[in-house]
Amino acid sequence: MIHATHHRSALAIVALLVLFSGCVAQRPVFEPDIQTAIRDTGTTLIVDQEEINATYIVQNSSAATAQFGLIGGLIGAVVDASVNSTRAKTAEERVADIRNAILGFDFETTMQGHLDSSLTEVTWLHARPVEVLTNAQSSDDLDRLLRKETGDVHLFVSADYSIDAELNAARVSLEVIAVPRSKTVREISGWTADRPPYVVRRTAIYQNTISYAAYMGLTSSDVEEREEHWIDNQGALLKKALETGINNVVRTLIVDLNDSTPDTERTAKVDFKDPTKATVGLTARSVKDTDDGKQVRWSDGSIVTYAPALSLTASNAR
Repeated sequence: MIHATHHRSALAIVALLVLFSGCVAQRPVFEPDIQTAIRDTGTTLIVDQEEINATYIVQNSSAATAQFGLIGGLIGAVVDASVNSTRAKTAEERVADIRNAILGFDFETTMQGHLDSSLTEVTWLHARPVEVLTNAQSSDDLDRLLRKETGDVHLFVSADYSIDAELNAARVSLEVIAVPRSKTVREISGWTADRPPYVVRRTAIYQNTISYAAYMGLTSSDVEEREEHWIDNQGALLKKALETGINNVVRTLIVDLNDSTPDTERTAKVDFKDPTKATVGLTARSVKDTDDGKQVRWSDGSIVTYAPALSLTASNAR
């Protein structure tokens, strides 16, 4: 299990858990009849950090049943606090120079710009300009936002960027959930929600997790060696990885929004080992080559692109 340390406030540890909780039997996709009924979609980008997160493996006595919120909040699990306190401290210490190397990198604005320009390509979605949320305090805030929404559907996009405590992989991730708002779309989708919170997976008509991981893949166990690669030339390689990751997850989201194939129809089992060792208990359903790595769709429908970081061209990083 992976956990993250955060640096804006504790707001989304509470507020965004709601997007992850509420199990569904099958990941919902935008079915064709729902697509044709949508005439207006609002989008909220939720960003809970002002700098890159440090992630670490959680020592958890009930890891098999633990669930995580979008930004790493642990739900319903017993955690060895002393062990994880040490790991959190180590992660923070190791990532300090990483953060300094990319000071000024504006993740929030860059992600918003990519979403704004790309969502217009999903013509049936009729997406309005993306609004950014950074100050939600609880699930009630998201429910209030949904109640104020006047469109047919509201798209909630929680974005995160992180690097693991071993400084092996830098990751950009999106957790996306679409909730119907208009009576027409609710009736067509068969949407029911008899209790709050309403912005949860059990009420979604589309949901997925999309990530990009740029990994070192070095045989050396020397953390300092990996750190030097990331921070050299004012963090050029890390900035390039983050910029590439933002573009990749947004482009992947656009393709996935248009894909109405149920995950139950994807039954292939592909032999693939996660080079970042962050995926547990899932089967690879498809693997395809990309310009800089391999993109895998896992058995829960999530999509991850794995790219060797040292193959990225850092010269174009700002």
